[in-house]
Amino acid sequence: MIEFEKTFLLKTIPFDLQKYPHKELVDHYIPIESEHPKLRLRKRGNLYEITKKTLVQEWDSSVQREQTIELSKVEYEALAELPNKLIHKIRYYVPYEEFILEIDLFQENLDGLILMDVEFPDRQTMECFTMPDFCLADITQNELFAWGMLCGKTYASLSGLIKQYMGEI
Repeated sequence: MIEFEKTFLLKTIPFDLQKYPHKELVDHYIPIESEHPKLRLRKRGNLYEITKKTLVQEWDSSVQREQTIELSKVEYEALAELPNKLIHKIRYYVPYEEFILEIDLFQENLDGLILMDVEFPDRQTMECFTMPDFCLADITQNELFAWGMLCGKTYASLSGLIKQYMGEI
């Protein structure tokens, strides 16, 4: 499947997120030796899956080939034992215009980081989307904010980059 998606750094949360459906996500990125692992093992509530995302064009992170396989809990637990890089977040699903905003509140060492993904049916719709005013920046093309790259980082280690987007540096 080809996925059209943009990622945004939020400056505020303009919604009462508790009113919207949400899931706890635990993502394991494999292999641990990779600086930017492309293989993701995910627990989403009681659902388990493994996904590989690859860029369709090397220069464009907004269009990726996504291959996902559903797993049983036993399969997930066995694969989760492999050395991996871990991210824990709460994802809220918020209707906005004709889209669903996926707002991620990161937990543990990335607590304080708030990112939002928006998926689109095609490139044209994606290119016509206007970034909402509660977003600080479109970070789709910034590899440092790719989920696999965030593994092992802390909010404090990203604060300089976030301040650049805020115009404070």
